Amino acid sequence: MHDPDLPEKILQAFCAIPRHPFIDHYYLHENAETRAWTRYEWAEAVAWYEQVDRDSALVTQVDQHGRTLSSSSQPGVMARMLAALGQYVNPCVKLQRLVAPAMRQAS
Repeated sequence: MHDPDLPEKILQAFCAIPRHPFIDHYYLHENAETRAWTRYEWAEAVAWYEQVDRDSALVTQVDQHGRTLSSSSQPGVMARMLAALGQYVNPCVKLQRLVAPAMRQAS
């Protein structure tokens, strides 16, 4: 993620904390004309990490009708939201407090 408008601390936090420990699967919409989704499970493959590390939202849950129920937000959007919150809280400290326990469990 390279956004010159973001504070350096937020960029550093997003570079230091990988997304893949929080994503064990995702869905891709293969055909825009249908509600068919393909589920991709975690894999030690370059394609997995490339998809998960993209600056895009990832659908993580769909219902039986193909409707999106849950997603992992686009990292760039999350970073801009944290930057906007910066005037109220120190977002990097909050982010570290939220993520540290999950990172310990994932490793």
